Amino acid sequence: MVYVSNFTKEKYEGTWSYSYDENKDKTEFYIDEAPIMEVSGKLSEQDAEEYFKENFEIETRDYYFRPNRSLHELDSGLAYYNYEGYHFRVFKSFEDGMKWLEDDDDSLIVEEFDTEESLDEWLEKRGE
Repeated sequence: MVYVSNFTKEKYEGTWSYSYDENKDKTEFYIDEAPIMEVSGKLSEQDAEEYFKENFEIETRDYYFRPNRSLHELDSGLAYYNYEGYHFRVFKSFEDGMKWLEDDDDSLIVEEFDTEESLDEWLEKRGE
C-alpha cells in the first residue's frame, strides 16, 4: 500500500500506526515504525484514523498479467488474485501476492474462493 501526503506529496509505502508520547504531549504517526508526522495532544483511535485519512491519500496497486488474470491491492493492505473471474486467492499484502506468483508458495494464501460473491462476503465481514 502506498500513502501519499496531501501536504508534501511525499509517498510512503507500508502500514501506518500511531502512538501518544506523554512527555511531548503529541500523537505521532508512523509508516512501518518510521515517524512521518506528529500532532499536538492525545487523539483517540477514531480521531487518529480520521486525521490520517484526511492528511494522506491511499494509492492501491493493480497488476494485470493478462486481461483475465490480475492482482489487486485493497485499502487495508490485503490483496487478491483474480483468475478468470471464477477463482480468487487472498494474500496479507500485495508483495505476498507477487511472491506467490513467482514462487507458487501456497503458504502465502490467506483464503481462497470460487466465486466473486463469496470473496465479497468474506471481505464485507472484515469491513473491507
